[in-house]
Amino acid sequence: MESSSDDDEKYRPGLKTWIREEIKHMYCKCYEVPHTRTLKPDKSFLHHLLMTLKAGRSKDFCGELQVSPYTFDCLVAEISIDPVFTNNSETVPQTPVEE
Repeated sequence: MESSSDDDEKYRPGLKTWIREEIKHMYCKCYEVPHTRTLKPDKSFLHHLLMTLKAGRSKDFCGELQVSPYTFDCLVAEISIDPVFTNNSETVPQTPVEE
């Protein structure tokens, strides 16, 4: 008596080859669904994050910082009054708290 795997091969020639090729095809793609490519910003990523993503793409902003733009602004407002963010230097300006 033949085994069931032999029966499968007899009725479906090339099944193992087909499965192997399908697996190769599946692993040759990084993504199963198409995705949109994010363009690299001309300026620094921080500038892109604060000027572009925060204003127009809040979901991406949230994905990068793990907070919404509103929460980010609230945090900046709270910490900006702390003396650690002051600079009395006449030669080097204080970096904005947001940055």
